[in-house]
Amino acid sequence: MVSSLLKLNNMITAKEAAERVESMTTEVAKSQMEKIHKAVDLAVDKAQRQAYVGFLIVPSVKAELEKELGYTVKLVDDIREGCYTIIGW
Repeated sequence: MVSSLLKLNNMITAKEAAERVESMTTEVAKSQMEKIHKAVDLAVDKAQRQAYVGFLIVPSVKAELEKELGYTVKLVDDIREGCYTIIGW
């Protein structure tokens, strides 16, 4: 009975849900890394030691920046200042 109700409502499986989330997270991470790359290049060209991006990065991007690439990352979520990320080297 429950099975037939789920099929009628087009309920997706847990595996399908996980695959969709993984796909979306991968696309978000790629987009964020491209924006971070541009921000870092711009900061280096200005002889700065930090870059700022106007969004909070996803955990996978933060882990890659810190563990794989050696950057320091600070996530700022302030009610007055808004949300952004500081990437330092």
